[in-house]
Amino acid sequence: MGNTLALIALGGNLGDRRATLDRAVADLAGFPGVNLRSVSTYHRTAPVGGPGGQGAFLNAAAALETTLDPVSLHQVLLDLERRAGRVREIRWDARTLDLDLILFGDQIVDTPELTVPHPRFSVRRFVLDPLAEIAPDAVDPLTGRTVLDLLVRLDRRPSVLGVDAGGEVDRASRVALAISDELQGELLRRPPPDEETRPSEQLLVALDRIEASSAAIEEARDQLLRTPGDRWIVSDWAPPLELLRIGSALARCAERNVDPVEFDRLERRFREVDRRQAIAPSPTFCVAIGFRRWGWGLASLERAVEVPILIPDAEDDAGIVAEVVSCCLATRP
Repeated sequence: MGNTLALIALGGNLGDRRATLDRAVADLAGFPGVNLRSVSTYHRTAPVGGPGGQGAFLNAAAALETTLDPVSLHQVLLDLERRAGRVREIRWDARTLDLDLILFGDQIVDTPELTVPHPRFSVRRFVLDPLAEIAPDAVDPLTGRTVLDLLVRLDRRPSVLGVDAGGEVDRASRVALAISDELQGELLRRPPPDEETRPSEQLLVALDRIEASSAAIEEARDQLLRTPGDRWIVSDWAPPLELLRIGSALARCAERNVDPVEFDRLERRFREVDRRQAIAPSPTFCVAIGFRRWGWGLASLERAVEVPILIPDAEDDAGIVAEVVSCCLATRP
């Protein structure tokens, strides 16, 4: 294959951190099929998540041109970690060296062994800060946003988190409440459904609810902007994901030859809401609980939702809450 631009995040908080990062950079530069283009300055950052009592991290980023495929490059990074004495026992524990493949050209990789783009890079300031030094214009193929765009999003206040659990509305509410409590944030509840809605009207009502939800988020933003402090808005719905879900349902309607007049009304309303959402303030990021069971692949999000989406690794509510809170904290300086 030809040369591909790969972006790597480096970090560590055990031993001589600077010497470890220097050695990792030198090893990468000397590996066959790898051309080291640039390395960021080293950033000292506080640990986020994992066991308490950890020391500060030293983080950096590197831009490579490589003829390797993403799986092979990932294996190189794992080998370098092992050579540096990396031991993986407790998640987010202290480590000598952490090497993550963040972006690999415009490729999307979604396998049990490797996910590219890195699933959390877009909400981690300690990753985006050094990346923005060396590759501010590199594009995340999922959101279509540049590294610099993603970093700027983290500075917008107040921050907004949207929680989506597919059809599990009660679970989304439960998790959002727990996250809001942990962050001491402002909780926004999903508007109650209209139980009298006829099936033929359900998509139209859902589109109305998206606009109502966005208006509620904007109102909460305005209120918090007038309030001292740095609080999160946590909503138990995620308008960008709901709109994507409605778009999929609309496509299925087209395949089923529904009444042309009814379909035209739905399509026009969908386009109207979609246009308004494109210019409305969007969440800082959204959480997609149980995403792997939704029947969507990661590539289905490509350029479809311009908001970073966190797909939790945890399956239980407590694990999801801990994971999301950690990501929220990682957005801060």
